[in-house]
Amino acid sequence: MQLAKKITIFCLMAFFFVRFVLWLASLIVIYFGIWAQVFFSQLSIVENVLGLLNILGANGIVGILVMVDIFINYYLYLYLRGVYRNIKT
Repeated sequence: MQLAKKITIFCLMAFFFVRFVLWLASLIVIYFGIWAQVFFSQLSIVENVLGLLNILGANGIVGILVMVDIFINYYLYLYLRGVYRNIKT
């Protein structure tokens, strides 16, 4: 029974970690895109990011949840990692 619980917690932990890493990678790509816009002025990355944040802000609670999703994923991963380490097999 403990092994099944440990496998389930590990799958959830991996899911939230992968979602966190994907968010982090997208933020890094946006960061370098903003720097690329400094050198190539025909890019419109800053306007697109500001438009996205404006739309998310206009969507109320759902938009706020999307904006804080990276933190939710990270802290759920940390919580599940603690649970995973405390399961005795």
